[in-house]
Amino acid sequence: LKQSQWGLAGPSPAMSTAISSELIYESSEIPELIYETYSFESMPGIQLHSIPGATVWVRVEIGNYLFYTQKYRYLDIDYNPTTDWASSGDKITKSRSGWTSTKVSGGTKQFIEVWVKYRYELWGIYYNPNYVWYQEIVSPVWFDGVPGKYSISCSLCGGEPTGNTAPYANGTVTPPVTVILGEGVEAIEKYGIKVGFSVTYGDITVYVELWKEIQTGESAYPPKLYVDWDTWVKDYLILFDGNSGWKIVHLSWSDTPP
Repeated sequence: LKQSQWGLAGPSPAMSTAISSELIYESSEIPELIYETYSFESMPGIQLHSIPGATVWVRVEIGNYLFYTQKYRYLDIDYNPTTDWASSGDKITKSRSGWTSTKVSGGTKQFIEVWVKYRYELWGIYYNPNYVWYQEIVSPVWFDGVPGKYSISCSLCGGEPTGNTAPYANGTVTPPVTVILGEGVEAIEKYGIKVGFSVTYGDITVYVELWKEIQTGESAYPPKLYVDWDTWVKDYLILFDGNSGWKIVHLSWSDTPP
């Protein structure tokens, strides 16, 4: 079967459409699920930024969600890849439990990791009685827990607030204050993470991306960030998003409101 005849995405004439794993297949037959397996990976999840005098943590409830990408590629009848892995878009990945992260303070900044369950699927796509092509799909299923964390740096915290701001004046609020992580800018955080599977024809490794593009909807909501303080350094504590759409929350002390 020549790629020049059908193209990499499948045939064009006399197509019917079937749906599985949120991908749309174009073929002359309904795709058949041949094999599936799962992998549990430690992935970057949520950033926590603190400054001296302020403490930050995150609370995740059941159904809160982050975004991770789904990947797919096509194989020939001998399981040789005919395309590279491609993304089918950012997929809502919900938390299956409620949990609270460790707290960061004193200027510490960390990237909190989460467990993400991935599903691998191998689909048979029958274009005609003489040819069989396969499609592999790797999809995020859910995330959970806090397997680890690692230190990060930030040039915005402690500086002049940029983007959206939320100022709090000394004596006007009772800690902690909360921020629901808002709609994000997907281009800010994109990580290539290896996800491995042992499949029917051998081990494979897939690079998947963390977008952490927080959005609203789906009858759920993103995780909530908490900010507390033990020492009031200046007249105002200012939370700001650095033009990230509240996907990342930065902090600064100030003598004046923004």
